[in-house]
Amino acid sequence: MYKRQVPLILWAPGLEPRRDDRLVRHVDLLPTMLEAAGLDVPDGLAGRSLFSPFEHDTTVSYLEALSANLNRGWAPLRGVIKGDYKLISVPITELYDLSTDAAEEVNLIQTERRIGAELRAELPEEEVWPPTRQKDVSASVEKLLLSLGYLTGEVEQKSVFTAEDDPKNLVELDRKLHEVIDHLNTGDLDLAAQKAREVIEIRPMAMAYSLLGQVLRRQNRDAEAVEVLEAAVQTGYAQTSTVRQLGLSLSRLGRNDEALELLAPLRDSGDAASLNDLASVMIETDRLQEARQVLVDSLDLEPGNPITYETMALLALRAGRWEDTRQAAQRALAIDDRLSLAWNYLGGALYNLGNRAEAVGA
Repeated sequence: MYKRQVPLILWAPGLEPRRDDRLVRHVDLLPTMLEAAGLDVPDGLAGRSLFSPFEHDTTVSYLEALSANLNRGWAPLRGVIKGDYKLISVPITELYDLSTDAAEEVNLIQTERRIGAELRAELPEEEVWPPTRQKDVSASVEKLLLSLGYLTGEVEQKSVFTAEDDPKNLVELDRKLHEVIDHLNTGDLDLAAQKAREVIEIRPMAMAYSLLGQVLRRQNRDAEAVEVLEAAVQTGYAQTSTVRQLGLSLSRLGRNDEALELLAPLRDSGDAASLNDLASVMIETDRLQEARQVLVDSLDLEPGNPITYETMALLALRAGRWEDTRQAAQRALAIDDRLSLAWNYLGGALYNLGNRAEAVGA
């Protein structure tokens, strides 16, 4: 038996200690937990309970990894494990004998063609491959995924990938992208900007332009952000998030008419974040009634989005409706109490309502 590289540890009251060296997959966790809880495992549920007897080499295990494809436009990765062999289907296909090469260092795809063909035939037939990413992600989940580097926005979908798109050839670039995200999250913005520019020089890509735009905007370097984001649009490396950043940067520079023209096509995007940004620029141009309707539509799409309520507070503040401002800001903060602008709007509303002590607290 070869050594497994990733351990799985299960703990539960009354669970007897033991080791299990069988092949385990993520899909096996749910049926295992259901059985441990004394619940029936539904028919047709993927996976198998680890409390049930089975041999590690009797099941074909499917694997896939799509983050780099959906967020970077690189080749999708999928494969199968059957017996001692593992096939990874990417532009440069890989085949490993895990019984003698647990570290997956010796690619056997050229010398074991029959086994490679057998495993390739085990790959599922997909209606669409690679799949497109779903867009119905809540604001809180999107923020978390962004912080982890799993989500950055949509990329142009390709159907043909070459060796230059193979993830194994882009490991160093991927490391640099994660460095950008790490430095952005820890507040080391100068280093984040430097690493983002290095990525763009190596391989221009929408994710890197978007990250660099975020960094520059956080540094209040909006003129530079506009240059970077306009370059992304002009060279075809712009995501919706890039367009949104560009619009907000233009607005912060006082170029609201340009920002509105850029963001107006997002009115029918079905994306709450895009509608919130559009409404923000409308507020800056005193188009308050239009902004209010955009925010109402945004709430219909995502009722629990705190940024929508924060923007509603700004709208009410600009209109001098202090009680409406207070209510909207408090609703935003009830969802996410880290929203500094919502605290500012709340403070302004409370001050104008005569609650000066509470305003100072806000």
